[in-house]
Amino acid sequence: MNIVVSRKSIVGYDNNYDKFYVRKNSSLFFGVSFAVFLVVMILRTSFFSHMFGLDREIVYKLLMLGCICMLMLKEYIVEKHYFVLVIQLCVIMALVLLVKKVDSFTAATSLFFLYSCRNEDFEYIAKIALAVTTVLLGLVIVSSLIGIIPNYEFDLDTERPRYFLGFGYALFAPAYLFNVVALVFYLKKDKVNMIIILMEFLACYYIYKKTDSRLSFGFTILLILASLAVKIPFRKFKKHIRYIYNPFKALVTMGITLTFVICAFVSIAITVKYDSSNELHAKINSIFAQRLYFGQKSYQEYGIKPFGQRINWVGNGLDSEGNPEEGDYLYVDNLYLQFLQRFGYVVFCIIMLLLSYSMYRMVKEKAWIMIIIMILIAGHAMLDDLVLHLWYNTFWLALIPYFVHDSIKIKKKQ
Repeated sequence: MNIVVSRKSIVGYDNNYDKFYVRKNSSLFFGVSFAVFLVVMILRTSFFSHMFGLDREIVYKLLMLGCICMLMLKEYIVEKHYFVLVIQLCVIMALVLLVKKVDSFTAATSLFFLYSCRNEDFEYIAKIALAVTTVLLGLVIVSSLIGIIPNYEFDLDTERPRYFLGFGYALFAPAYLFNVVALVFYLKKDKVNMIIILMEFLACYYIYKKTDSRLSFGFTILLILASLAVKIPFRKFKKHIRYIYNPFKALVTMGITLTFVICAFVSIAITVKYDSSNELHAKINSIFAQRLYFGQKSYQEYGIKPFGQRINWVGNGLDSEGNPEEGDYLYVDNLYLQFLQRFGYVVFCIIMLLLSYSMYRMVKEKAWIMIIIMILIAGHAMLDDLVLHLWYNTFWLALIPYFVHDSIKIKKKQ
């Protein structure tokens, strides 16, 4: 084996296996960086945040900068053309500054992961996310039940008492569970064990009873049912399925391709056109916990701008010390409307095009498990904005290879 004094000396390689060693080492940098990112962000949403000092801006930002440095080192190892790397990083930095202007440092950091994952195997990323999220979700909930961290209660005098289970808001634990179930479904596909499915259902039911997260519970149950459905031996009915499917193939392809566009248009239109005097509208608004009312109020107050704006919505969450947010409640749970108001219709249209293209590629490559997951995420986004964030939804990283052609070629060579 030859040890070469160059950037490849970080790896140590044989000429015949150069690419393998470089790739393995770069994946390690990405994996460690992503694991640290998840640990920090998940703990920041819990009351461990104050215990570990993660609620201090300097600590949090230093950890995020450490993650970014590891990603840049990974790019340095993988990218052979330094000029291309510099141009790419300049573009990323420009996007980071744009995002940070209207959102947060965390959202800007997420862009580095979206960029850097383009030549990573998503199965590797999914395994990291599943391990970290499952362990931390269990740790936070158990710690809250035995008194290590607070388990705050909300609306105890109403018909819908809610427990926060160690997190800063009642919907955080259900959102993490949804991601865990989706990751298991993706990794196991039709080989998921019935015991695991039973455990998922029991966890889902327990968290639902404690947090009263009806909508998240519904979407998680749909994922569990999908896990059961794919175990059915459809190959036996392949000819019958083709007979039914082929006449509507173009329509189905179009529907799947435009999944996010349809969900965005329908949810925003219903919100903007909401009329409290309409009995049907009022009933839908009640079912969706006043989401239509507050969404419309935000739309009327802030409107929509070409390149977005910084909006400080006030929700029911608590800070790291258990204090509620100050001000009158006004929060937009509809991810599509929230994204449109925060980032503007120019960026929104670009994202919708990219999402539609990635869904189209999924159909062409017959990635049916991923299609099912993304359809449920698209529906979930109509009612819950948490799926925007990588620590609640790992599957944004899975979309990158579908509109970055080079990464598709890399994956096929492996």
